[in-house]
Amino acid sequence: EMTIKAEDRLGVIRAAATQKISDQKLKIEQLVKAAEDEKVSLDNRKKAVDELNRIIPDYNAQLDATTGKYKANKSALDSYLQSLSKQMQLEAAQEQLQNLARQKAGLLVQQRKYQQGYERKSEKLRDAEAQNKSATFSNMFQGSVGIDASRNISHAQSEVTKYKDLVDDTTASLKQLDAEMNAVMNVFGKDLVSQFVTPEVSGGAGAS
Repeated sequence: EMTIKAEDRLGVIRAAATQKISDQKLKIEQLVKAAEDEKVSLDNRKKAVDELNRIIPDYNAQLDATTGKYKANKSALDSYLQSLSKQMQLEAAQEQLQNLARQKAGLLVQQRKYQQGYERKSEKLRDAEAQNKSATFSNMFQGSVGIDASRNISHAQSEVTKYKDLVDDTTASLKQLDAEMNAVMNVFGKDLVSQFVTPEVSGGAGAS
């Protein structure tokens, strides 16, 4: 089940990346269309060109000063679209990791609360059992005392079981989240880490 849910998490990442890619491609197509359309005002065409150059590295889009025709570096656009898929997947993976981390933080808080509750209820159960043992010897002929003590023990046992189940359920949920986070890191971790690593400057100390 953990493996299935981990695969589902990767599927969510890929679906989110696909949507982002589609949105960005549509935006670029609309900008190119506006830049190419000579019926559009020159000011709006220039704005489209500026936005395309901002989005796409080395695109060098421009409007010919003489003819007004749109010109651009198509190979730069092709390269950008190829790299877009990887970048969008990394962004989606980062978002999912942040979401999983928030869920994990919340579950850890719950787990501590449930564990503390379990310990409190376990202590009450021990107290109830001790009181029952004492009552058995000192009130051997008072049946009502024994019944009350048994009820207290039964209630305490029920509370201990409840909190133990909560602790166990939370622990299982944490294991599931860890499995999902590991699955994401196994696929995207190396590329995600490389985004935050500053390349070393060659030459060492004293290089000029």
